[in-house]
Amino acid sequence: MGPGRLSIRTGGLEAFRPWLPGLAIYGGLLLVVLAASCRSIAASTSRYTLICWTLAFALVLGFILAVGVKVRFRVLGRHCAPLLPLVLFVLGSGIAALLKRRDWAGRLVVAAFVGLSLVSCLSLRFSERHAKDDYRGAAAIGREALARGETVWWNAKKEGAILYHLTQTGQPEASSRVVFLSDPEKGFERDLPKPDLVLTSKVDLFDCNSALADYLARAGFHPTASLVAFTAWRAAGK
Repeated sequence: MGPGRLSIRTGGLEAFRPWLPGLAIYGGLLLVVLAASCRSIAASTSRYTLICWTLAFALVLGFILAVGVKVRFRVLGRHCAPLLPLVLFVLGSGIAALLKRRDWAGRLVVAAFVGLSLVSCLSLRFSERHAKDDYRGAAAIGREALARGETVWWNAKKEGAILYHLTQTGQPEASSRVVFLSDPEKGFERDLPKPDLVLTSKVDLFDCNSALADYLARAGFHPTASLVAFTAWRAAGK
């Protein structure tokens, strides 16, 4: 129901502005469902059970956040998947409580909430703004360059390149090779062959020091292709 993750990464909170009306409607429906759920669970569950649920929720979430801080990775919603059964139980309790009221208002809220949730799921799966990082397309561009005997710098997850077969071509040309870069330091290029093609991904993950960006600017590289979460760069005249 909101912006894509790449828009959030680059635009921050400002990326949510065009989507605020839809998010406000969905958020309001969610609050109604949660309120009904809290009343229903509080009336049918002992205090001891509620405390155990709260502790379980807090311990799992706390562990995930602690690991994120320790290894310095960004904690996202998908990392909280172990909490999904508890979240679904709470939402399901709210929906059941609203349907038990047997009035048009409760059923209207349930229908709207389930309908918008379905729209949200379908959008997440099929909408272009939620598309996954195009490692397949970027690797294909890299393989074409290697086949021409060019040198390729890959500034993204190495595993993605290997999965899509962006490896040494096995051709006799000594200049045909791929170099994997991840968050390089200043001056990294001194010991590397000059690239014909550079494929870059999320700079906040793979070029935190802006060392590669500085090199591309100094060497006169310019973007020649743009994929989801990827940019292809070549030197001027190539």
